[in-house]
Parts: sequence; C-alpha cells; structure tokens
Amino acid sequence: MPKISDEHRAARQAQILEAAWRCFYRQGVQATTMEQIMAESGLSASAMYRYFAGKDDITPANAAALHAL
Repeated sequence: MPKISDEHRAARQAQILEAAWRCFYRQGVQATTMEQIMAESGLSASAMYRYFAGKDDITPANAAALHAL
C-alpha cells in the first residue's frame, strides 16, 4: 500500500470534518450517524475509518477545529 502524504491526510481529514459539521448542524450531534457523515463526505467506510475510529473521534476534532477559528 502506498504511503499517504501528510498533505493528503490533512485534506481528507478536513473533508470528513466539514461533512460532519454539516450533518451536526442539520441534525444535531446525537442524531448524526457515521453512515450519514460518510454519505455527506462521499467517502467509503474503509476510507472514513482510516482517518477516524468513529463519531466519538470526529466530535472532539470538530470542536478543536472550531476553537482554532
């Protein structure tokens, strides 16, 4: 398997976090599922779980990204 560059990893994580934020905004954090985030991001389950273990990992990352703004 080819090594993923840091730039590619950061871009993919940002893609996932942006998709999660849109889902959270529309439905709330508790009501949002990983399947909805996958559909919103356009990524497969295997791609999604390569970057985040689950919604519990995405939620703090989203909060940290918002705090950085």
